Amino acid sequence: MRLSKKKHSILRGAWIAVAAFLLGGCTALPQQGRRAPSHQRPSRQRFEPESIIRFINGDEVEGLVESIDDERVTFKTSYATLTIPPERVLSIIDISTKAPVYPVKRTWEPESIAVADLTPLTLSREEVRTLTEVLHATLAQTKYFDVLARSEIQTVLETQQFRGSGACDDAACLVEMGKLLSVQKIVGGSVGRVGTTYSITVRLVDVETGKTEITVYKKLRAEPDGLLDLIADIGRELSRRYAEAR
Repeated sequence: MRLSKKKHSILRGAWIAVAAFLLGGCTALPQQGRRAPSHQRPSRQRFEPESIIRFINGDEVEGLVESIDDERVTFKTSYATLTIPPERVLSIIDISTKAPVYPVKRTWEPESIAVADLTPLTLSREEVRTLTEVLHATLAQTKYFDVLARSEIQTVLETQQFRGSGACDDAACLVEMGKLLSVQKIVGGSVGRVGTTYSITVRLVDVETGKTEITVYKKLRAEPDGLLDLIADIGRELSRRYAEAR
């Protein structure tokens, strides 16, 4: 069925609005100007995307790169031309070669961070220490943090005779530990269980301001083994939200 010009315009506008909403922070730029008479219009060519743009939130869009500068990435898709802030772009990949053609230049200077032992509420200290190790490893795999080694944390806390066992949950305790360790950020939290449901809360605290910048809470109703995957997911979500906030 052939759409009228009016309906075609409405549908095209809807696609642009949806795309801008999903990509968050992107602006869709429809082509301006009057439509040429049908006999003057060039024959419609099939849109052939050449690249995939990958966003830091995990979304991907196929299209053509039109321009790149320090303030924006202009990317043409089959439905609109998008202007995207560079900080929202993870990379641009060539479809044919699968090679990155534009790893966005970031001024990522990894912030120093320490991961405090999670506080065991109902689990054993050994189990929670294992979860802390997984969280530490997950954060260390990202490019966002310069994670202090666990052995170094233990040495400093023992030398300074830090109160407790190195486990911290509240912001005041985390800030005190962070200052002793001379880091910019510190991560801490707790792990508990009610019946067959496990819960983990992890927070990222700025040592200088004492502000809790990110809190991630997740729960799991399953066997205890599932906690290993859950804490890794928490580490990845914390890293993603940290990157988006920057």
